[in-house]
Amino acid sequence: MAVIGPSEYKPMRLTFFREAADDPASRPTLPSKTQLLAAWQAIEDWWEAGRASLKAQIDAAIGFTTTASMARKLVMAWMLNKVFRGG
Repeated sequence: MAVIGPSEYKPMRLTFFREAADDPASRPTLPSKTQLLAAWQAIEDWWEAGRASLKAQIDAAIGFTTTASMARKLVMAWMLNKVFRGG
């Protein structure tokens, strides 16, 4: 389980606040630095806990053992579709 450090916090914070600034409903309830770090740590913990089982599920679905690089690219394509295209 990786710990979110300062080098990761700053770009995520900038991205979050850039997006939140476009959403008037978010402005009154923006989280503090401590709250942001806690939320991102929860996401990091969830991601790391499920990563190995996700690759196993991908391999089972495809029918052969994928490389780590291929699995990452499959997940990235899915995430981009889900997050940026509303899939």
